Amino acid sequence: MPAATLYVLYNADASVLGKLKYGYRKLSNSSADNPACAACDITHGGLSLSETPGWKDAKKQIEAGSGCQVVQWHKDELSSEMKEFVSANNVKYPAVVAKGDGGLEVAVTSSELATFKGDAAMLVKKLQEKGNTKMKPKSNKDALVFRLRLAIGSIFMSAILFPTLYAPLLVPLWSWLQSNAIYRLSTFETIWTVFLYAAIEPYMTVVFLRHPEWRFGGTKEAERSKPRGMRRPSRRLGEMVMYVVPLLTLDLTMIKKFAGVPLERMLESGNYHFHDQDSHGQSATFLVPSLHNMTASSPLQTQRALPEQPPSSRRVALELVTSLVLYDVLFFLFHLTLHVLPGIKRWHAPHHRHTEMHPQITNQLHVVERLGLVLLANFSLNIIGSHVLTRTLFVPVFVWLLVEIHSGLDLPWGYEKILPDGWGGGARKHMLHHAGGGRGYAPYFSWCDTLLQKATPIHRTETPQGSAALE
Repeated sequence: MPAATLYVLYNADASVLGKLKYGYRKLSNSSADNPACAACDITHGGLSLSETPGWKDAKKQIEAGSGCQVVQWHKDELSSEMKEFVSANNVKYPAVVAKGDGGLEVAVTSSELATFKGDAAMLVKKLQEKGNTKMKPKSNKDALVFRLRLAIGSIFMSAILFPTLYAPLLVPLWSWLQSNAIYRLSTFETIWTVFLYAAIEPYMTVVFLRHPEWRFGGTKEAERSKPRGMRRPSRRLGEMVMYVVPLLTLDLTMIKKFAGVPLERMLESGNYHFHDQDSHGQSATFLVPSLHNMTASSPLQTQRALPEQPPSSRRVALELVTSLVLYDVLFFLFHLTLHVLPGIKRWHAPHHRHTEMHPQITNQLHVVERLGLVLLANFSLNIIGSHVLTRTLFVPVFVWLLVEIHSGLDLPWGYEKILPDGWGGGARKHMLHHAGGGRGYAPYFSWCDTLLQKATPIHRTETPQGSAALE
C-alpha cells in the first residue's frame, strides 16, 4: 500500500527516564541479532542523541522521492489512533507503520528491522520493495527550480553589486509613491497586507484543490476533496475583523516613525509642533512608540511622514534579507514560548486543530498570535532602520511565505527548493510540526531549529492541548 505517512515507532520512551532505561538495555542486553531498538540503531546509530547522516539522507530520499512524510515517535508519543492500532494488532516495538488510503498497516516488523543492522539504506529498499514508497516520476521541476534560482539570484546580486542599474527605476517610483494619497495614509501597510493576503491565500487554495497530487502523500488520482474546516470567504468576515481592528487601532493612534524622516516631520504628522513644549519629550527612536496628539481638529493619526530620498537597490536587497532573518529568529522564540509555557499554550491550540493542512490554516490564530506575528515583523524592520520602500516590498514576500508554509503542498517552486539545500524550512517541515507539535518552530529558515536540536537533543515539546495531530 503506498503510504502518505510512515511512522517509525521506537522501543523506548521519550522521557529522560525512558532514555536512561534504553541506554541500560542497550549496554547490558543488546546484541546484533536482538538489539534493544533496531529503529534507534538505524536513525541514531544506537546511543547517539543525534540522527546519523545515513538516516538523514534516507529520510530525505523517502520524503522528496515519494512525497511521503516520515514521523518518528517514541512509545509515549503515540496518538490515540496509533495506540489502538498497536494494541489491536499486537505490534512489537520497534516497527515502521504506514498510513495510506486503506488506513494503518505494519510496513516493517521488529524482526525485519533487526536484520538491517543499522543500515538506513536497507530500510529504504525494503519499503520500496513492499510498495510503501513509490518514487515519483521525474518531472521538469528541477529545471523550473534552476530557472527560478537563476532569475532571483541574478536580481539579488545585481541589486547589491550594481545599484546604479536600478536607480532609473527606483527614483521615479519613489517620487510617485511620495505624492500618492493612498500610500501616505497611516493605515496603508495594514491595507496593503490585507489586500495581499486576500489575493495570495485564495490563489493557494485554488492550487490546493486543483492539484491533489501536490498534497503531501497525495496522488493525481486522489479525490479533489475539500478538507474539513475550509470555509468560503463570505463566512470568514469575523476572522478578517479580528485581524484588522487591532492593527487599524494602532495605525490611527500611534505616530509612524521611519528611518530618514526628521523628528520635526514625524511630530507634525502626529499633530505635534516642534516648537511646542509638549513635543520635547517625543523620541525619534523607531523602537519607542509615540501616541498621536489627539485634539478636536485632529483626533486620529491619518497620515505618515515619508523619507525624501529613495533607497538604493543595494539597501533594499540587504534590508529585505536581514529583516526576514531577524523575523525568523524572533518568531522562533515567540513560537517556542507558545508551545512550552502552560499558561499560553491554549492560545496556540486552535492553530493545530485540523485534520489536514491547507492554506486557510494560515490565519487560524488567536488575537495574541496575530499581533505577535505582525509586531515582530514590524520590529525586525524598525530595528535595522529599513526604508519605507523596503517595508512595502517586505509585505508580499512575508505573506507569500507565510501562506506557503501552511499550504500543505509540495510545490514544485517551493522556496526551500530555491534556497541552498538545508537553508529553508518549507511547507513539509511545517506540516511535520503541526503533526507532532515539536521542532519546526522557525517559520521560514532552518537554522534556529537546527541549533535547538543540537543544544537540546532530548528536548521534546507536547502538542498544544486540544490540538489534533495531522496524520
